[in-house]
Amino acid sequence: MRVLFMHHFPLGLSAAGHFVEQWAQALIAAGHEVRALIVDEQRRGSEQSPDSHQSRGIPPMMVDRIVCRAGDEAADLPFDVPQFSTSQVEPRRPLFRALSDEQLVSYRDQIRLHLDAQVHGFDPHIIHAQHIWVQGQLALESGVPYVVNAWGPELIDSQHDA
Repeated sequence: MRVLFMHHFPLGLSAAGHFVEQWAQALIAAGHEVRALIVDEQRRGSEQSPDSHQSRGIPPMMVDRIVCRAGDEAADLPFDVPQFSTSQVEPRRPLFRALSDEQLVSYRDQIRLHLDAQVHGFDPHIIHAQHIWVQGQLALESGVPYVVNAWGPELIDSQHDA
C-alpha cells in the first residue's frame, strides 16, 4: 500500500509529528511505501527518519517539504511556519488566524501544488492528513481515499472563529 501523510508542522516539533514518524516507520517496516508532505522550516531534503529506525534497517521516509521562512526569498512561503495556538510550541510563530487573506491563499495554493504532484507521481492509495483545516479539504478534493486526524491545538484555535 502507498500512504501519503500530510502535516502542518515540522515533524520533530509536535506530538502529532512524532506520531506521524512512528506510524510511517511501522508501515515502512511492514513493507508499505510511505511519503510525507510537511510544512517545514528546513531546507528541502528527500529523507527524514529517526536514527533508531535506520539502525534497525528500516529505510527512511521520503519527505516533500513546503518551506516557510520569513525573509527567505528561496522559501516557498515568505513567513514562518504558522501554528494553531500560542500554547502549541513557540510564541514567536505566527498563528494561522493572524495570517492575511493573501498569506492564507498562498499557503493553501502551495499545499495544493505539492499534493497534486504527490498524487500524480506517487499515486497514494490513501492520504492520512493530520489536520481538518486545509489539509482535510485538499485531501477530499484530491479524489484519493483519506483519513483525517483532528488535534487539540487546531480545535482550540477554531474556537476563535466561532
